Amino acid sequence: MPGQENNQGVELMKVVITGGAGFIGSHLVEHWLGEGAEVHILDNFRSGRRENTALFPRARLHEASITDREAVFDVLRDADYVHHLAAMISVPESMEKPLECVEINVNGLIHILDAA
Repeated sequence: MPGQENNQGVELMKVVITGGAGFIGSHLVEHWLGEGAEVHILDNFRSGRRENTALFPRARLHEASITDREAVFDVLRDADYVHHLAAMISVPESMEKPLECVEINVNGLIHILDAA
């Protein structure tokens, strides 16, 4: 949280990674933890893997969808950096479920942008 300091007296950065349980997201989690940041993962495990988050017990896990506007606003409050990687990633699924794709990929992004 802004204003808090780590054990070296350096102010902690709050970093939020949506889709942080995925392949790329989990590598960002590892990077930011190595930098001493307070890392928050926002993921609903639609395609992300729990095993990826289990590797980083210092990260704070928020199991929710980016379509949940209230959850997005709660997690992003006071964030210094946001890496937005959450999405419906399957092209075939997006063609089979176009409205769900829009809800996740478009409306979810709007929630992230509004909260950031």
